[in-house]
Amino acid sequence: MSRFAFAAVLGATAMASADFAGASYTEEVINPGEVTYKIFLNYTNPLDKQLAVSGNAAFSALQLSASSELIQKHLVPNAPTDVPTAALSLPGDSWVTIGEGTANGGETQFSPGFLDGQADGFGALISGDGFLQADNGGYFDSNPSTSVEGTSILVAQFTFAEGSTWTYTGTSDYNAGGTDLSNAAFSVTNVPAPGALALLGLAGLGRRRRG
Repeated sequence: MSRFAFAAVLGATAMASADFAGASYTEEVINPGEVTYKIFLNYTNPLDKQLAVSGNAAFSALQLSASSELIQKHLVPNAPTDVPTAALSLPGDSWVTIGEGTANGGETQFSPGFLDGQADGFGALISGDGFLQADNGGYFDSNPSTSVEGTSILVAQFTFAEGSTWTYTGTSDYNAGGTDLSNAAFSVTNVPAPGALALLGLAGLGRRRRG
């Protein structure tokens, strides 16, 4: 799909909406020594429809930054795109998506130029310790007629070596209430906040004193 078509999907008159409730993640150990994180965008209205996850200079760049490289587990050496299709990925793989399940993931596509420098002859592949799309691009639902809606929508799965830290930011492009084109910046990370680190330090001091 062309850049123009990608922009048309998102529209030019989008607005921020109170429906957006931020990003969250879950984590699980599927393979020893690795941690698999699932990233969700959350909404207050079950009719909200996820259109895309993008870099948008007016809201937020789309960026993954991590302390180690993503772990990939493709069944084939050259996957067409990093989306969760059953024929191309294994448990603990790393990919992006609009919605849960292989049917929704199979409709996820990248905008032209997304992941420049990380593509092979078969399409865009996520690799290394992150990526950046500053503006006008990302990944999107290529078939809005089977829209992905709900209050918690899966948009990525990233697997790293145990102990790795990461931060994922971007712009959520969605239909608020199923109709109103809206944008919202998001940021999610597994790096503990400074306050949490201070509390951990105090807890450690308390344990040493009791000993």
